[in-house]
Amino acid sequence: MSRRSRPQATPRAATHTVSWTLPALEQLAEIETFLDDDPGYAADVAAELVRAALSLNLFPGRGPVLDGEVRYLVVLDRYILRYEHDDAQVDILGVRDGRRER
Repeated sequence: MSRRSRPQATPRAATHTVSWTLPALEQLAEIETFLDDDPGYAADVAAELVRAALSLNLFPGRGPVLDGEVRYLVVLDRYILRYEHDDAQVDILGVRDGRRER
């Protein structure tokens, strides 16, 4: 019986540069500070938010439109990552806990 090899996925090169605005970085730091009673968890949440943002380099249009050109991703069922993009760049505009007041 002959074995067929599985086709190998070809890694895709990043198509967009992802950058964070200053307000978004401040909001990320606020989330980490808010969760500081469990530093390991706080670091894990921050890392997952950064991973989600960086994943937009390949598929920036995947998040639903929030308003105009602004899109969003829901991360860890709770955090809302707002961003906009053009042909080469993704800008992270903000991140917040969706369960908290604005």
